[in-house]
Amino acid sequence: MVSGTLDRYLRKEVALPIVYEKMEPALLWQNYVRMVPEESEAFLYRYNDTSMSGDAEKQYPPMHKSGALFPELDYTRPSTGAAMTEERGFSMRIPRKVIRSSSGINEVMKAYEVAGFWLGEFINTEIGTALA
Repeated sequence: MVSGTLDRYLRKEVALPIVYEKMEPALLWQNYVRMVPEESEAFLYRYNDTSMSGDAEKQYPPMHKSGALFPELDYTRPSTGAAMTEERGFSMRIPRKVIRSSSGINEVMKAYEVAGFWLGEFINTEIGTALA
């Protein structure tokens, strides 16, 4: 158990909300990606194995003949996959004398700010890579 002037800031239940608060402004995609609350670590998603151009079901439009019908279009349906969310995070070492000092809160908050920014940057990169 940590004791001293900064105990409460060094506990997970206090640290995580602060880091998430610092991370939120760094999330570039939050206005473009619909957030879906999940109650478990498992989730389902849909994906395409092919592009529209490379679709095996692709047809070319035939010449129209009087009285003839155009062919019905079909396309390859997205597949469904399942995955598990992975926990990620940081561990930061703050010197003991800083933790015990009255001005140590600034160092702790800076560590949370850096962690929040880096997590936001990581999430932005992951979303950008998935969209590409």
